[in-house]
Amino acid sequence: MATIEKSIEMIAKNAETIEPEGDIASLPIAVGDAVVYAAHGVGRVVALEQKQVGGSDRDCVVVDLAAGLRVTLPLSEAVDRLRRVAGEVELEDVQKTLASPPSERGRSWTTRIKTSKAKLAGGKATDLAEIVRDGDRFERGAPRVRLSHGEQGVHVHARALLVRELCSARRIEEDEAGAWIDAQITAEKKRGTEWPKKKTRRTFEELKAEADE
Repeated sequence: MATIEKSIEMIAKNAETIEPEGDIASLPIAVGDAVVYAAHGVGRVVALEQKQVGGSDRDCVVVDLAAGLRVTLPLSEAVDRLRRVAGEVELEDVQKTLASPPSERGRSWTTRIKTSKAKLAGGKATDLAEIVRDGDRFERGAPRVRLSHGEQGVHVHARALLVRELCSARRIEEDEAGAWIDAQITAEKKRGTEWPKKKTRRTFEELKAEADE
């Protein structure tokens, strides 16, 4: 496993590519790579550069997010906060999560929303799927039953993040990703077992334009 110091040397020698320790160790981070930044969702690495942080020079990863936000993370923080877009194994886990029974709602709403916000902040694809599944199934379960205002906000945010990640991972449109999510939750097996056909990969600029609309 390359140390951070060796990874920094690789930035200069190998077309700005690094191999940090952590969750993304198996996939080098390079300028142009799509990544997921926790609760902010899918973004793209636009620079690997040295910046002043806390009075000292530190190597940083600069990420543009689809919502128009740009973040600069010290390399050590990037290792913890960034992950690669879900691959086939993770997508299978997302599908299983969406199709599985919802979590028990016996806890107080304050505990539920605290737990959901923690999952949202982590940005793990299967955790987002749990939030979407539980909220959707709860509101479908009985007439005139709705999530609390706080839970609804978390549910909407989690769904938006999951949809965008599915779009990036499978090269599909947002309406197709949303329909696929709904199919898993409602157990429409004929629709739910198949992905929409992949399209030509959309540029990050196109994703940003959609997010700004």
